[in-house]
Amino acid sequence: EPFHSTGWISAVTEIEVDPCTFMSKIIGIWIVISGGQILNKANAEHSIKKATYQTLMHSIPGILLKKIPIHIYFIESKKEAKEIGDLVYNAIPASITNALSLALKKDITVLPLLPDAIYYALNEQSTKENTDKGVTILYEN
Repeated sequence: EPFHSTGWISAVTEIEVDPCTFMSKIIGIWIVISGGQILNKANAEHSIKKATYQTLMHSIPGILLKKIPIHIYFIESKKEAKEIGDLVYNAIPASITNALSLALKKDITVLPLLPDAIYYALNEQSTKENTDKGVTILYEN
């Protein structure tokens, strides 16, 4: 059976962007993990939260971690326990960039997430929309 020792994860991030400062704010994170039989649920949840906080600090500099609700759910199973500790390091950045891409209607593929990246993504989008309408607006810095 391929990937027999690996758990599975799904992560959803709700994010909003301030249109004046271009700062992103995470409203909440929901994580669901299928890791077989969880031997110690409290330790597993602590490990996942710690990994999530580390990932957030690297993904969004200056983020206030205390105000972010993180909801962790485990799929109950009697199967053999699987590795779940490192799953968050891939799932959370993807969840953040997907949520931001949906919010901005523009692909965001860059981390760490800085206000400049959001500004340029929105600026590029508005320039394209105006060009499509036959109006060209030049932005000066």
